[in-house]
Amino acid sequence: PADFLPDENPLYIAQGLADGMGLVRGDPVRLRNPETGQSAVWRAWPTDLLFGSMVYTPFHKDRQQLRAGRYVNAVTSQSGRCPYTAQSNFKSTVVHLERATEDEAPARRAGA
Repeated sequence: PADFLPDENPLYIAQGLADGMGLVRGDPVRLRNPETGQSAVWRAWPTDLLFGSMVYTPFHKDRQQLRAGRYVNAVTSQSGRCPYTAQSNFKSTVVHLERATEDEAPARRAGA
């Protein structure tokens, strides 16, 4: 059941990258996979726990996925495979990060 799902998983962004793009917490951002052309919009969450040009979002289900069909797998690459496990290298997918408009952003809950 969706009772215990988070409303939305954020997109954690390395603080230096966010600063360079002028992004603050809650800004809408688009991740686009240049290999596939697929993209999705998240809300930014700058953090000093990441460095360089790193971004991260949990791949676990959230309510935004149920409401709007936003899936992290839409922007991950399936082409690279681990030679030992044959799992895709989704943690090393190259993505382009860009500012999105508020109209494209995941809907916020009232009071959030």
